[in-house]
Amino acid sequence: FLGIRAFRNAFRAEAPFTFTGTPAEAYAMLDQHALQIVEKESEAKKFNEQEELFELVVSRYVETSDTRTELKLLKNVWDMKALVLGTYESWSPQTWNDIKTEELEDVNKLLLKNLKKMSNETPVIKGWKVYRDIEDEIKNMNIILPMINDLHSNAMRDRHWLALQKVCGQKFVVDERFTLDNLLALGLHNFVDDVQGIVDRAQKELIIEKALTKTETTW
Repeated sequence: FLGIRAFRNAFRAEAPFTFTGTPAEAYAMLDQHALQIVEKESEAKKFNEQEELFELVVSRYVETSDTRTELKLLKNVWDMKALVLGTYESWSPQTWNDIKTEELEDVNKLLLKNLKKMSNETPVIKGWKVYRDIEDEIKNMNIILPMINDLHSNAMRDRHWLALQKVCGQKFVVDERFTLDNLLALGLHNFVDDVQGIVDRAQKELIIEKALTKTETTW
């Protein structure tokens, strides 16, 4: 019937496959598409009834069933994104001294495992931008958390934090008010080698400091 192909094309173009807004906004879009599917299914049913009445071959409108299937998958992907973002938001207020990186890494690995399980069961979602965005979020966190653990080293001195500020191009103070959210805002996953270099240098300098202190004590 008229409009079924346009309906299908509109869904593919307008549904939140590439949307970068909030899950709440995406859910509102999905709800609208769900209503449109119901309307089209109702129209298809009426056409089928007329075909049966006149003893014609009953048409199958795969566009509606395909769209409903994709809508359900897309909703599942957005549920996953909401879970990931919600998890990270719950971590954000943690202050520098309270961040337990190993615990957070375990949770993050579980998130990635669940995401991979979803894509293995329905490989089509791997081609959707929203899926790739979630994957990038989790992988970035997988990079950042071990770096945070390294930065907790007692070898880090003010000069090393100043060096880190230059690398990030941002000023900050690591005190009791410094949170995980503040740290994530630095975008450390973009400076992996630089951060590792600063931590390595700090640890080597600490070894030298201890050796000098021992020598001075001996003498």
